[in-house]
Amino acid sequence: MTATVIHVGGKAPELHAFAGFLDGQSAVVRRAALGMDETYAAPCLLLSLPEQADLRWAMADIRRVPDQAGRDTMVLMLRDDAVRRLVVRDDAVRKILTARCPNLKRRPRAANRAKLLGWSPRWR
Repeated sequence: MTATVIHVGGKAPELHAFAGFLDGQSAVVRRAALGMDETYAAPCLLLSLPEQADLRWAMADIRRVPDQAGRDTMVLMLRDDAVRRLVVRDDAVRKILTARCPNLKRRPRAANRAKLLGWSPRWR
């Protein structure tokens, strides 16, 4: 199922904001400039990071990480990437992403369920 975005009354407001980005390799939170690209068939969230190539996260692949933040923070990940995170604290940006990401509430996939069961003390 694909979502169609219809802008009534002219061009939609552009997204210019910042969020914390965790690359999953280091414990450093990097400041990422956020933008949106809705010109392609699959709309994307653009992440511009210092000293790194820009990242494109397809809106349909963005998931909210459950139980990771309070009400004033939203933690996001990609559907098939269990380690990279985007931490959004700006209320207006959270509202925009909630409206534009069609699968935000879908549960992320477990990376390797067999490995998770192996770590569980119940299954040893």
